[in-house]
Amino acid sequence: MPKKGKPKPNTVLYRLAQDLLTIFKDTLTAEAFDPTDPADREGLHLRILAQLSQPYYVSKLLFHDFSKSRQESFHFLKDLSGKPLLGPDGKPVRIADQAITYLYEVLHRRLGLAKVNVSRGKPTNMHELLTHLCRRGPGGWHWRQAEIQRSLAGKESRVENLAFARTKKALKNQINRLGKNYSAESRSAREQHGPYWLRAGDCVAEAPEELSLFHDVLEAVPKPLQAGFADDWDIRLYLLKVLESLNERYKLLRSCGFEPTAWLDRESFSIAVLREMTQLKTKARRFLQSHPMSTEVAAFEKTFEVLRNDRPHYCGHRPFADFLATEEGSILIGLPARGQYSRPDSEESSPEGEDWPTDGPDDVADDGARLDGIDEDAVDDLDPLAALIDSMSDKLKLKEQLKQLIITQPAIDQDPLRRFFFLEVIPERIGDRSLLENAQFLKLIAAHPEFAGLSAEQSYSKLIREFVKLAQRAIDELYKRGKA
Repeated sequence: MPKKGKPKPNTVLYRLAQDLLTIFKDTLTAEAFDPTDPADREGLHLRILAQLSQPYYVSKLLFHDFSKSRQESFHFLKDLSGKPLLGPDGKPVRIADQAITYLYEVLHRRLGLAKVNVSRGKPTNMHELLTHLCRRGPGGWHWRQAEIQRSLAGKESRVENLAFARTKKALKNQINRLGKNYSAESRSAREQHGPYWLRAGDCVAEAPEELSLFHDVLEAVPKPLQAGFADDWDIRLYLLKVLESLNERYKLLRSCGFEPTAWLDRESFSIAVLREMTQLKTKARRFLQSHPMSTEVAAFEKTFEVLRNDRPHYCGHRPFADFLATEEGSILIGLPARGQYSRPDSEESSPEGEDWPTDGPDDVADDGARLDGIDEDAVDDLDPLAALIDSMSDKLKLKEQLKQLIITQPAIDQDPLRRFFFLEVIPERIGDRSLLENAQFLKLIAAHPEFAGLSAEQSYSKLIREFVKLAQRAIDELYKRGKA
């Protein structure tokens, strides 16, 4: 889990990874499923589109932006005769148009190699995901030994094995399809360390420099995968990392107010510049909240100059006037009236009450206004956490690990309210809001100086945030020790 000073994990993507694995579990464990078959592929895509069209993903992922006037358009799927297609619940299948963009323009993209991994010769997260999926291939062969590594001395094996033949053929087709259309970073790493090679037992096959999830990884995995593959912690981890990488540009475009459909393919600015623009917007909006008489342009200009400081460029430009004259500058500053926006997911929060940044350009403030009542962002963090806890073979171990963490922190161990909340209630009743009416909970809040000025709902939200951090640390420790 992230350390202090790093961005928080994206709650929505945790949940998406879990939902995708549930869908994959129903398809990749079936001998009859063929991801290269148009009918099978379409069926898989329809399930994912239907999932992405659920209200949670529409609001938290597809339209998680600052646009007040967004247009959420949907259409109903129809068969060849024009009749609506019905889902498992007997209702017509409704697909969000933005879900189509997200599936085909975001999730279908290939992942390039990070610059930091060029000299190390490390594989991409997509290659790591393929490796761990292969290790869950059919039993009775050497799939558990599968690994993907670069090598200048590598060469394809002459050993023919039916279990490996399909994967080898799929990888060869992908290499031919990709050709030389991969990044300069991948090209440099290939020259230094050689191509990627997938090895399982005595069988070896070259793997493409860059992979996509649906066109490449799902086509190359051995069939059928073992039934328990979706519970594999490494597969969960690397799928989440893949989703975070694929989602990065989309998330930043949304947070800046740019329409992804029109801006996803534009390479006019990098991820780093998009992060700077997100930071500029966040800080300028905060300044407007505390200086309501200021104009938006003046607030953005002052924020721009403070953030640029001594750097030669900020948001891709030196003077603010040049940035203001660009299309992206006018869109960024033309966002809805102050106060009518939400906080981007997975962004680092600045200290409470801080108007100007003290850290580097990647520092992004938490500008979400806190409302009376339960903080839904805090409660949403429980969704993936509950899924992780449910996946553990022995929930008592989590409770034991939590207890050990609490014992090492006297400020918590000697706090009756936190002991009650962290150890006795939440691990057993995660997400149960009836606690708000629990007499003991209310009594402990009333007697606690830190919470005396807060309502039960506000106290619950504050404690939930603390519990999520503790539980994530506890789960991390258990998985590191191989006990979960």
